[in-house]
Amino acid sequence: MTINKLRKKSTGCIRLNCLKLGLFFVLTAIFVCVYPVASLTLGEGVNMAKTADGDVQAMSGMQASEDEINVVADQANTFDVIGIEPQQSSEDGYVVKEYVDPISGKKLKQIFDSEGNMVKSEYYDPELGTTLTTEYENGQIVTNALVNEDTGESTSLNYDTAGNVASSDYYNPELGSTLTTEYDNGQVLSNSVTTIKEGVMQSVKIEYDPDGTTIYTTVDLTESENNKVTIAVSSGGNVDNPDDIIDATVETQPGAPAGVHWCPTTGQYEFDS
Repeated sequence: MTINKLRKKSTGCIRLNCLKLGLFFVLTAIFVCVYPVASLTLGEGVNMAKTADGDVQAMSGMQASEDEINVVADQANTFDVIGIEPQQSSEDGYVVKEYVDPISGKKLKQIFDSEGNMVKSEYYDPELGTTLTTEYENGQIVTNALVNEDTGESTSLNYDTAGNVASSDYYNPELGSTLTTEYDNGQVLSNSVTTIKEGVMQSVKIEYDPDGTTIYTTVDLTESENNKVTIAVSSGGNVDNPDDIIDATVETQPGAPAGVHWCPTTGQYEFDS
């Protein structure tokens, strides 16, 4: 689920919703410091890396598995529309058909382009309180996103052209964190934990090199200088052991936009336009 976006509010403010880790590295040019705080030290970078290791393990157990998402996807694919008159409408040039099972209350919403190709479907199960959103390109599934409507947790799987999972995103609103995992032929290439909540705007990316080296890149965007720490740990080593650290650098990259403040009402960082 792509839950990490920049969106404008009706009040004229822009709110910084849970950013994907990639945005910390691609869009850092827009960031300046939030508060005049101390710089990020190597020791703090190590602590962030250790915490991220635990977060990855914990959040991996919380997110919906590929098998669980496939079960819901199969239910959506076998939704019986026979005998159900769809509610049909148009949205931005797309044709929308929505089917509602009068007995179970389950809903299937299908969105088609002008040529009749399905570009998106949404399947809602009121008993489970889940919504599965599937996106298509050229008739092929590119994303399956499962949202728990009760907890706000979401897991999305993004597929390559061969139908394999290329990456996954799990968002936990209680933690204010997103776990992003990148794969290559089923092999985990990296795990990234991005956390945005009151007083916190930071990310840790953990890359697993083929030679066994682990590289931790930690960024704290609430700090104005020396806010990025990169640590390389030898094969089989532990980031908590100084003898296992084979390289470490502390750098500065731009922080968060000036004027950013935490809004307890929306539960997000905001800044005036």
